Amino acid sequence: MLNLQFEAGEVRRIEYKAQSNKPEETVVIAWAKWELKDPQTEHTIDFGKSEIDGQTIISLVPLMNEGKYIFELTARIAPEIVKERLNIRVV
Repeated sequence: MLNLQFEAGEVRRIEYKAQSNKPEETVVIAWAKWELKDPQTEHTIDFGKSEIDGQTIISLVPLMNEGKYIFELTARIAPEIVKERLNIRVV
């Protein structure tokens, strides 16, 4: 899990590029969403819908308050549902 640090009050663009293990295989992203969670309780603090641009998933995440968070991206990449997580610290 990657650790990132941001300043309080920022709205950050977090991108994820979906790739197949097979270079000739086409990746189709049906939908994607993001959640900002409390790392201790895993309760959702904020959430939103992500944009899809080809094989790239773009999430605009407001980071208003100082603290530690988990950013979780969930995407339907046929035929799977994929989750990626980042540890975020807002100072």
